[in-house]
Amino acid sequence: VATPLTSTKYYVTVTNATGCSKKDSVLITVNNLPVIVKSKDTSICLNAQTTLSASGGSSYTWSPSTGLSNPNISKPVASPLVSTKYYVTVTTAVGCSKNDSIKITVNSLPVIVKSNDTAICKNTQAQLVASGGISYVWTPVTTLNNANTPNPFAKPITNTTYNVIATDGNGCTKTASVNVNIKPAPAITKSKDSLICSKASVNIFATGGISYSWSPMTTLNNPTSATPMASPSATTMYHVQITDAQSCTYNDSVKISVRPPAVFAVSANQQICEKTNQQLNAFGGDSYAWTPASFLDNPNINDPIANPEQTTIYSVTIRESTCNEAATLVTTLTVLPTPTVHATKSNDITCT
Repeated sequence: VATPLTSTKYYVTVTNATGCSKKDSVLITVNNLPVIVKSKDTSICLNAQTTLSASGGSSYTWSPSTGLSNPNISKPVASPLVSTKYYVTVTTAVGCSKNDSIKITVNSLPVIVKSNDTAICKNTQAQLVASGGISYVWTPVTTLNNANTPNPFAKPITNTTYNVIATDGNGCTKTASVNVNIKPAPAITKSKDSLICSKASVNIFATGGISYSWSPMTTLNNPTSATPMASPSATTMYHVQITDAQSCTYNDSVKISVRPPAVFAVSANQQICEKTNQQLNAFGGDSYAWTPASFLDNPNINDPIANPEQTTIYSVTIRESTCNEAATLVTTLTVLPTPTVHATKSNDITCT
């Protein structure tokens, strides 16, 4: 048995029983083993893959074959489910072979603990919760206050599924999702904005909820009623918070404008000469009634012509029809007597 370290020619002398001999030789050529260049040991995340690599031969055999795309190529793709040491036998063209190995460590994915799916009221927010990683990315980002925190606040406009990618210390990631739905809003109606007279009252109302809270409360007879009576002294915006059967709250408002009180006026006291006339004036109403009616050209207009024979106190009742306000005002027309003229002479003067 020959075990040469290098190529060697062995000579043999063969002698038979009669003492005759002859020489021959055998050349043993020692071929070099393949020089294997391989990829390094590495780690991957569960459900990920990596490419194994070996070179230096003409054929390759990898084992175990489980999780390999092809165990008979130099660079198979490995997708192990558990940590695995892969062995490779590299064979040269002359049949020399050598073994080596590569260890693939499979890291488990992070275990994400997340908040449950939830339903929120319109225009409110919900806090999302995730744990199990060292960094987080939430999507969609548009309705989140911070997409890179484990516990962002979400304020969606419509039903939204939020996805979070959690990454652990090994760089492995896992995705989870939380559904945030918007509770259906009730059909809310309210009274229209309106205009009322000063010192008047009006019913305002809202529907669609199970409880109501109106403000300001001071001019309402019952601020927790769906139909309170409002008695504002000035134009007021009444705000109502409506709570529905799902404990969601909605805000609305009703504007009640108050007409300013009517401003009535009559012309000031005046003086006239006897047998002359003077125009009277009253303002602020829709109808007018002057007394006494005598010596007036029309007692039912705002600016009649008066020609009294003597000093007269005129009163006018002014009415405003929109809010039915009225007032009676007076003005005095003093009649001054005409002067008595006396002409005298001392004597007649002629030319004679």
